[in-house]
Amino acid sequence: PQKLTWWRWTKARTINILGAFCSMVFVTMISVAQIPINCYSHPNDVGRSVRAYPDIICGDGGSHNTMLIFCCALFLLAFAFYAACVFATIGAPKWSADKAIGNEFLVATRFLFIRYRVEGWYWGVFLLMRSVLIALTPTFVPDEPHAQLIIFCAIFTFFIAMHMRLWPWKVPLLNVVEVVIMAMLLLTVTTASSPAGFNGPLLITYLVIAYLGAQLVLVVAGISLVHVFSILK
Repeated sequence: PQKLTWWRWTKARTINILGAFCSMVFVTMISVAQIPINCYSHPNDVGRSVRAYPDIICGDGGSHNTMLIFCCALFLLAFAFYAACVFATIGAPKWSADKAIGNEFLVATRFLFIRYRVEGWYWGVFLLMRSVLIALTPTFVPDEPHAQLIIFCAIFTFFIAMHMRLWPWKVPLLNVVEVVIMAMLLLTVTTASSPAGFNGPLLITYLVIAYLGAQLVLVVAGISLVHVFSILK
């Protein structure tokens, strides 16, 4: 009988698996790495503390220096992965058309391109960029909540516009789901910034319209996928 070879590890498949894993933990790496440099000022202006660990003084040596070493290592790993993705995206048109390495390249970068339409094949690097910007915004302006709000709104608005322009996902309904989710996140950021808070009826109305609306879109997406699978069978 013919031997099965699909399960054997190859260089291209190994790169694809490592890339898919790094894509899943990329946001976590950035979020953890920024902890030691996300410091807030003390009310009496005598120093700064790590926001996640107020008992650790920024720039005071000891534990903070140890955290900074691991922070730099994790940042280097995360940005090396992102740089590799950008490099692969820039060279994709040329390398994918090369008869010698084209097939191996497409297999190795499957995690980066396979989910998107041809017109938006490069959307993967934009998603990674969005994750970096959102994760690092509190670190850029740790003592300016209003500036953080402006940056968050600018990020979500820009990527909503880009998404609606490219409509990148292969499954059309997934494009609608992502736009709805980003819109809900934008509304959540802006409404949560109110210093006075909201009264009960207004808050309940917002939660019902926003979150139940998003859940409805997700349910419709699930039903559509089940319908597609039933047709394929």
